[in-house]
Amino acid sequence: MRARAAALALVICFGADPLAAQTLADLAAQARAAVQAASPQPAPQAAAPAILAPNEVRIPVPAETIGAGDIISNDMLEDRTIPTAALNRYPAAVSRAALVGKMARRMLVAGHPVPANAVAEPKLVTRGVPAQIRFEESGLAIRAIGLPLESGIAGAVIRLKNIDSNQIVTGTVQSDGSVKVGG
Repeated sequence: MRARAAALALVICFGADPLAAQTLADLAAQARAAVQAASPQPAPQAAAPAILAPNEVRIPVPAETIGAGDIISNDMLEDRTIPTAALNRYPAAVSRAALVGKMARRMLVAGHPVPANAVAEPKLVTRGVPAQIRFEESGLAIRAIGLPLESGIAGAVIRLKNIDSNQIVTGTVQSDGSVKVGG
């Protein structure tokens, strides 16, 4: 009688179905299951990185085909494992930092390693597209529009034709896309 009362008390305390548990062992198992369900579960562990063979390396490759002139973003890339021997024969970009923010010089095929010479810094000034010319010295600032005679990346020295005077000037491409001349 006392065992049945204890079992009934366990059933009531833990909310188990009294028809499902007929023995004290069943009630104890249900109680343990209820306690485990109520306790917080540990966060799932991140999958361990795959262990590569000594003759393999993981490099970024295009996830989809990238056209010539496109600026490469991180979401355009995926990682792929390739044999080290392939990198020894054909130098390829081995890190995302070597690709993200760069311009594709030619079409990059999805899933294939990106040759090191297939990417370049993006052109900030394009030949034939008007650009701002800046001259700044001793508090004097002059701005004009010029027609670049060549394309250039930040820091490149290029020639431009001043639209107002038709003079050819030489300047340094700035990171904002303007060209600084003189001083």
